[in-house]
Amino acid sequence: MKELEHIRKTINTYDEEIIETLSLRFEAVKKVAKIKKEKNISVFDKKREDEIIKSIQLREIANVSEIIAVYKEIMKESRKYQSKVLLPKKIFLIGFMGAGKTTTGKLLSEITGFEFTDTDLMIEEMVQMKVTEIFHKKGERYFRELETKVLNGIDKEAYQIIACGGGIVIKEENRKKLKEKGKTVFLNGSVEIMMERIQDDSHRPLTIPFQNINPKKKYEAFKDILDNRMEFYLESADITIDIDNRNPEEIVDEIITKLLTEK
Repeated sequence: MKELEHIRKTINTYDEEIIETLSLRFEAVKKVAKIKKEKNISVFDKKREDEIIKSIQLREIANVSEIIAVYKEIMKESRKYQSKVLLPKKIFLIGFMGAGKTTTGKLLSEITGFEFTDTDLMIEEMVQMKVTEIFHKKGERYFRELETKVLNGIDKEAYQIIACGGGIVIKEENRKKLKEKGKTVFLNGSVEIMMERIQDDSHRPLTIPFQNINPKKKYEAFKDILDNRMEFYLESADITIDIDNRNPEEIVDEIITKLLTEK
């Protein structure tokens, strides 16, 4: 037992040194964030992070994999710390079905450290029903009321990336809430690209009537819905991002860059 206590005291000494060093590190991170804010530099520098990990891998030390795992968490928390300085608390992602709001939102969450959430999932949790079931049993108007209720209930203090249902902008009150509560990013793309992404998805209420019609009529039906919503998307958007022929990393990089310059 004496030997164990001795080892624990030694660990405590190391922990004190780590805590002190981390405190100094985050003071430096704060200074970095200030400079980035002044110069509109992105919160995420993948090249630098990769170089840091590589430098650890090249060291002749024990427990390299564990140290790398810890250091990745440190860098993640550093990004989150900087993001709180550089970015708005709430980033709403809007756009037509198939625009990639969930994929983009999760990657943006990973980079910034902000919580990711989805208004459709929030609604499903609220009423304990799937979105398709809500549309079928209660109708679209009821669903739009639930979207408003969800927007009203969003925590003002939480740092969040929020993927919104494709039709959330239809209701004027919802458009106003988006403007009031944060910055809104419109993911805009061609009908062809978005249709291709959701062609096998039967869980979206508005796609159900189009499952068994010919491609030309399906295209025209999708285009009509998008055209009818376009003015609402543009009215709600603080920034607009073109998604066609671009990977999620490119899209997220542009979102962060534009948010940094958005006043």
